[in-house]
Amino acid sequence: MIGKHRVFYFSAIWLTPLGAAGAKIPVVYGPMEAPGRVVDRRVDESSGLAVSWLRPGVLWTHNDSGGGATLYQLTREGEVLASVRLGVQGVLDLEDVCSFEIDGVARLVVADVGDNRRKRAAVSVLLLDEPEPRRGENVRGHPIGRRIHFTYADGPQDCESVAYDPQTHSLLLISKSWPDLTTFSVPPAGLYVLPLDEAPDGAGERADAPRVLERMADLTLKVTTAADVSPDGERLVVLTYGDAYQFVRGPGQSWADALVAKPGRVALGPRGQSEGLCFGRDGRTLWISSEGVNQPLFRVSPR
Repeated sequence: MIGKHRVFYFSAIWLTPLGAAGAKIPVVYGPMEAPGRVVDRRVDESSGLAVSWLRPGVLWTHNDSGGGATLYQLTREGEVLASVRLGVQGVLDLEDVCSFEIDGVARLVVADVGDNRRKRAAVSVLLLDEPEPRRGENVRGHPIGRRIHFTYADGPQDCESVAYDPQTHSLLLISKSWPDLTTFSVPPAGLYVLPLDEAPDGAGERADAPRVLERMADLTLKVTTAADVSPDGERLVVLTYGDAYQFVRGPGQSWADALVAKPGRVALGPRGQSEGLCFGRDGRTLWISSEGVNQPLFRVSPR
């Protein structure tokens, strides 16, 4: 098992320098642009964003807590093409969605992991084949293939950032820190890893006791709202209410080790309460969505 790492960028910045032998060079990004706007009032709290692996130029999003287990298919200009209601009960707070392709099958992971009050006994992720709705269709009862319940070894955590790592077939979960009311300080966010191959199956129901995830690393990033891993598994971008931050790992390196390095800052402009982020199919372009009605859909392209 990987040991827990505590990340201090000013004291440990040179332990794993970016651009070292074998390491990938971080992508340099240009200014944020807004090629479209989500005007459909059904999408009023976009809290997660994922690229489609079945339809080029299409994205998936969902609303925050109270929005139910419904996915919305978007164009890159923000038009809602279709909606898909998942056939699952007991979903409380969807906070992120990620996509990937494995064995030629396009899949989605939808994360019911929000816990602002940090009181949930267990949270879960839903795994399903990517839906293929027709334009204008409102699908009801789309099946999920698997629901994985889990808890955290160090107690309940609020989480809004979930990303799929194709190199290990695992989910990376990054907690969202809140101020400590006794010290008035904000603790670091934590990294947790959920290996999908080892998790128990359960088609919408709890099959076994929830898995317990260990905290693998501490980040100096705190109020994290979204994350995604590039399709090659070599770059991780984490979104905050300020800017986004890019981590790069070298060959054979774990994310817990890669997070020791200082991340590259992806400068972003004003955009409201942004809580959705994903890589495009090119593995470089970033897409960002914000909560609220009639919000822009942002694109951050490499230079």
